[in-house]
Amino acid sequence: YNRCSIGICYEGGLDEQGKPCNTMTTEQETRLIDLFRNLKILFPKAKIVGHRDLPGTTPKECPCLDAGSWAAHHHLD
Repeated sequence: YNRCSIGICYEGGLDEQGKPCNTMTTEQETRLIDLFRNLKILFPKAKIVGHRDLPGTTPKECPCLDAGSWAAHHHLD
């Protein structure tokens, strides 16, 4: 996937006990939405997924949110 994808991350993703949790701030979310909108102009056929959703990856908790549902909620799909 590294040769045909763009990796994007945000700082955070764990609660106070170190468990996976969507800790995205409003500022982070705003910037992420802007970034995805700009990338969709450049790559209109791109699909937004979390690396945990890629076939063949080991079971992962991160990203700590369902990237596809998050993108759909923000009309980025």
